[in-house]
Parts: sequence; C-alpha cells; structure tokens
Amino acid sequence: METTKPLISFIITTYNLSAHYLLRCIDSVFSISLNQNEFEIVLVDDGSKIKILPELKQYQSLIRYIYQDNKGASGARNTGIDHAKGEYIQFIDGDDYLLTKPYNYCIDILKQEKPQLLLFKYTKNKDHEGSYKRSKSTTGADYMLHNNLQLSVDTSILKRNILDGLRFSCGRLNEDEEFMPLLLLRAKNFIAIDANAYFYETRQESCSNDIGITILKKRLEDTKNILLHFNKLIPTLSNKERLALERRTAQLTMDYIYNTIKYLNDYNELVHRINELRKYHLFPLKNRYYTTKYYLFRALTLSTLGHKILFKLIVKIR
Repeated sequence: METTKPLISFIITTYNLSAHYLLRCIDSVFSISLNQNEFEIVLVDDGSKIKILPELKQYQSLIRYIYQDNKGASGARNTGIDHAKGEYIQFIDGDDYLLTKPYNYCIDILKQEKPQLLLFKYTKNKDHEGSYKRSKSTTGADYMLHNNLQLSVDTSILKRNILDGLRFSCGRLNEDEEFMPLLLLRAKNFIAIDANAYFYETRQESCSNDIGITILKKRLEDTKNILLHFNKLIPTLSNKERLALERRTAQLTMDYIYNTIKYLNDYNELVHRINELRKYHLFPLKNRYYTTKYYLFRALTLSTLGHKILFKLIVKIR
C-alpha cells in the first residue's frame, strides 16, 4: 500500500550542538497543529564530534537521522533536500525553534491556499507574535520588486517541487543571500505573513557570531561572487523578474559597499572595491528610488567627496 506523502518535511541541521537545543527544536515541531502523519523530521548531523542520538532516544523512532562528513550549513541543507519526501520543506537550525501559535497560523494559510512559497518572520523575543497581517497572493518576483527582503531561508515554507535543481552554494557564509532571491523568482504563488513564527537563538559560540577579520573578508568575497552571479543571470530573465533581481542586486551592492567600510575601516580598500564593482558594471548603483535610504546612499557614492563623507559616517557609527 502506498504511503501518504507528508505535508511538510522539517529539515533540522546540526553540528556539535548540545542535545538540549535539539530536543527543544524537535519538541517545537511536535507542538504544532499537524498530525504525526502530516510531517516528517529529517535531522542532518554535519559531522559532529559528539554523539547526539543517545540523548534523543524518545524521538529516535520518529525522526530520520543522517550523519555526513562536515560540509557546512549549505551541504547539510542540500542533503536534507535530497532526503525530504514532503510536499513542502521547512529548514530549522538545530539551536532555533518554532513558535507554536504564529506557526500554526502559517500552517492554516498553507492548507487553505497552497502557495508555492510562504514567508514569515523570525524573532529574538518569543513573546512578540507580530501583527498576523498577510499579503495578497502574488508572485515572488512581484514581491521582491516592491519590498526589501528579510533573507533567511528558515523563515519560509517552500514547495519542494519549485526547487527543480536549485541548491545552496557550498562554502558560502551568506548562502541565503543567494538562495532566497533565486527561490522567489520561481514562486508563482507567494504569500508573506507578518507573524514571528521562528525563534532565532543567539549563541556566543555560533558561527554567525565569529567576527574575525578572516571571516569578514570571506563574507565580502562571497557577497561579491553572489553579485556577479546575479548580474550574469539578469539578462536571461523576463521583464518583471529582471527588474526584481536588479533591485535585489542594487541593494546587495549597497550592502557590500557599506560592509567594506564597516569591516575593513580602510578608505583605499573602499576605493579599490568600488573600482572593481565598476569593472563588473555593478557601479554606479541603479538610479531608482527603491527606498529613501538607498536613494541617499547612492547619491553619496557618486563623487569622491561623497565617498569620504560616507566613509566617515559609517566608521563613526560602526
């Protein structure tokens, strides 16, 4: 007899993480309003040195545990995708968890309207649920064209079949910056909800908190490579998709310039990187009024005097 496909595959990724966090994360999945046959949990252990399965004994028969040699967050998520059987996918970092009431609201919308991509929000305050306002159903490209993005794949429920070969780029520190815009371009039925359904845990030892200069330079290099990828892709897109990715590329270029100053505190390095952007036709920034912040930032980048003013302003507040 054919087994019913689960509605959602929850892909939980972990690396050298205490069982305390994983138990909290798994508990949050079992607390939501899905019957046990409506979901599956795929736990991808990305080469942990500590043994976690004995600590998860109450869930061992209810999860699929996959151990692999360390490949980083992108590699762990890709492995989860390859093993997922659900109609939808939800990624969760093992030290984070779902917030029951707002996530149940998202599930209700998912079941009623069956979007290809549903986007919600994360919070660091578990008592703040958000407004529960939601957008009309639209395309991901249209949403990206008219909105700034909160780029975390963990705050989305995505239909597995829209991936169609799309995977995370291994080795990047900011893989969501690349993955999410490409995912949005594929979504023909998209809904955004102002509900804080995902709790983001800030741990001192977390990779995302490592701010050594080597890591910072790697983030800048990864961002530049994402910009080059997007710039190459833009001419191949339909008109609305092109405009949407142009907006995201322009804003990511603005972030790249800002972070060059913030991370490196070196005016000569700023000049060098702006000239490099110019060579790749990523500079000057697009003359569009995406936001007031973008418009003013662009104005300052158009002259040497503006560069110096921008440098001083960012260094002062860094």
